[in-house]
Amino acid sequence: MAGVRSSSCGTQGLMENTGRSVDVAALLPTALCPDPSIVFHGITVRVKDYDTGQEEGRPVSAFSEECCEELWDRVEGVRHKLTRILNPAKLTPYLRQCKVIDEQDEDEVLNSTQYPLRISKAGRLIDILHGRGQRGLQAFMESLEFYHPEQYTQLTGQQPTQRCSIILDEEGPEGLTQFLLLEVRKLREQLRGSRVCERRLSQRCRVAEEERSRAERKTLDLRHDRLQMERLRQDWEAGSRELGRLKDRHLEQAMKYSCALEDQAKASARERELLEQVEQLKTRLMEAEKETDSSPAATAPFRRNSSVLHCTNGAPAVPEKREKPLQHIDIQKAGHIETQALLDILKQDRREATEQRHELCGDIARLQGELESSEDFRDKLESQCEQLQLKVRTLQLDWETEQKRSFSYFNQIMELEKERDQALRSRDSLQLEYTDCLLDKNLLRKRIAELQANLEQQQRELEKEKDRSRKQSSPCMHCSHLSLCSEDQCYGPCCSLDLSSLPNGTHQLLCKTVDSEKDVNRLSIFPFPPCSLEDD
Repeated sequence: MAGVRSSSCGTQGLMENTGRSVDVAALLPTALCPDPSIVFHGITVRVKDYDTGQEEGRPVSAFSEECCEELWDRVEGVRHKLTRILNPAKLTPYLRQCKVIDEQDEDEVLNSTQYPLRISKAGRLIDILHGRGQRGLQAFMESLEFYHPEQYTQLTGQQPTQRCSIILDEEGPEGLTQFLLLEVRKLREQLRGSRVCERRLSQRCRVAEEERSRAERKTLDLRHDRLQMERLRQDWEAGSRELGRLKDRHLEQAMKYSCALEDQAKASARERELLEQVEQLKTRLMEAEKETDSSPAATAPFRRNSSVLHCTNGAPAVPEKREKPLQHIDIQKAGHIETQALLDILKQDRREATEQRHELCGDIARLQGELESSEDFRDKLESQCEQLQLKVRTLQLDWETEQKRSFSYFNQIMELEKERDQALRSRDSLQLEYTDCLLDKNLLRKRIAELQANLEQQQRELEKEKDRSRKQSSPCMHCSHLSLCSEDQCYGPCCSLDLSSLPNGTHQLLCKTVDSEKDVNRLSIFPFPPCSLEDD
């Protein structure tokens, strides 16, 4: 601390001797340069105001009362939009670090049962910050700069600079480093979680793709089975039509068989009648032969019968006494010839009837064989038809189940694709934010390197001016022998008077310049500022 004071004294001597204004902001890191302007024995030292951009030592506050009221009025004007956009779980760590809210307020906002929705939690957080006054407004605006820069620009009309002035005032560089470490850890955890989620989703996508390929193969198999089922149905319809034709043919054959049986019955009745007639003729013939071979007395009845026959034929009746024996013989021969002819006709009819009967029996046997074969074929077709119907039912059920399963797989694949697209978009946004953080980190490293180079150059210039002041016998003899980083302290009237006239914040800042260089260098390894993630 004494070395820092000696450096401030050396700076004062440099300004008094040179008689020109020096930009102290170029000697200090940007994050450690506060707002005030410094006056050393009437020499104005311009310190850039990084909050309002003011110079020349005008005591302008970052947020005046009128400005606070105006900003709160703007916040209340867009309160309905802010409550929908803000996430209290992201803002409370920064506000806790700024010591604007305490643990009780954070627990009330995040865990209270009175505010179950995020909108109500964000509204309660705004009310708490409104009750904290100017510090609450400043912390709220800085949190909007970090996490919601668009809303900050809409409220203030300025571009966000993403500074941590309240944390630096309250906690110093170590508190800022701790806050940035926590933010980086959160971002890494979220990035790790998103990568794990992405791997899980990619694995689920692969499984879903495999399921879809299997479902497509099953769909092709079902389509093939459906075509086969159509072919089997066509075959079944053709078989049913053939069965109908066979049934009609069987009915026709049955009708022919019944007609043949009727004809056979008629032929057998005719045959019996003819056989009876043949028997009668045989008996009559035997009787006639007996009469002719018997005595003449026995021929009288024959003569009477012949006379009766001639009378019936219209011939005139001749007395028995006038008939001659030759006439009797001729009559007997004629009757014998007629009987023989009738027998021949009967034999011929019987022969034809037997042949027709044999033909009918052959037709009946053939028809019976065809009937049995058609019945067997019909039974076979009926069994095949039943099997085909069962197969059709099973194929229909399988097709319906596979169709439902394919629909469910398709819906799952669509959901997985949506989740994958969302994960890819979140990954791309995280990668963009990470690259932005790396770019900011590189810019900060370059800025720190430039500031360190400027600081070393200014230290060399101070050493040269100190040597020159020694040679020219400087008015302050107490602090001329002290180096810039000496641990001895100058209690001379020049140094003590000027230190007492400095503002409190500037004096502390000048005292912390050398001690804070290591903290700033350690801070430059982290991505700054922390980037906000999209709400899931």
